[in-house]
Amino acid sequence: MVISDRYRTLVTVVKSTDKRIDRALLIAEKLKQGVTSARFMLK
Repeated sequence: MVISDRYRTLVTVVKSTDKRIDRALLIAEKLKQGVTSARFMLK
């Protein structure tokens, strides 16, 4: 059980990192398009 718990934790960390990267790329694209309002950044 210890190995599977560690694996699950690793997968969770990787997924959350991927989400942060995706969000950062989305924000970067919006900034390139000229969107500066935080309200419209993640739409």
